[in-house]
Amino acid sequence: MRKTGQRIDAQTNRRRLVDTVGRLLARQGTLTLTQLATESGVSRSTTYRNFATPTAAIEAFIDEFLTEFEPAVTTKPATSSDPLQQLTDLCTRWGMLVEERSHALIHVRSTEGFLARVRRGDPIIGRIHRIVSNTIEDAIDQGGLPALDVDYAVFLWNLLLDPRELLDLAEHRNQSITQATHELTTDYLNMLQHFTGTRTQWPPLRLRR
Repeated sequence: MRKTGQRIDAQTNRRRLVDTVGRLLARQGTLTLTQLATESGVSRSTTYRNFATPTAAIEAFIDEFLTEFEPAVTTKPATSSDPLQQLTDLCTRWGMLVEERSHALIHVRSTEGFLARVRRGDPIIGRIHRIVSNTIEDAIDQGGLPALDVDYAVFLWNLLLDPRELLDLAEHRNQSITQATHELTTDYLNMLQHFTGTRTQWPPLRLRR
């Protein structure tokens, strides 16, 4: 029984730590493990058991974000009259989750390019690429999109729906990030549907497994 209680305590502490990572990133854009322990109310020893470095704590925060994002797109609908519905749902879910964490997410943006990070085998960007590319490929298979360069389509998705750009657009237009995402998704789908297929194809990405 004690072990069950210990597991619950460990889960509760990790939950508090990850939530605190988001608050610290949103407020100051960085963090130390000492700050994380103090702000969360979790002991320093427990904090260090969960995260060896601040980078590990930030990666846990991002991993949770992607874990919430992924279920919206990993299960294909049984039937749908709209072959673009799954891709639309993906973008909508992304916008909702970004709205919840926007000011934290903008501080974890890398100076390295999206495709460069995919090719390098970055686990976070590779995961995003896989989720989005699979959904785009499904839309092509269902006839909702023409045959197109999927890597280029994912690249465009990242450009339009980057958390920093979503926040910038929403604040500039005095609207919510969810509203901004809806408008950009409409424009994104229109662009994809009008690809002619005559573009020079990019070489395929070589992803590390």
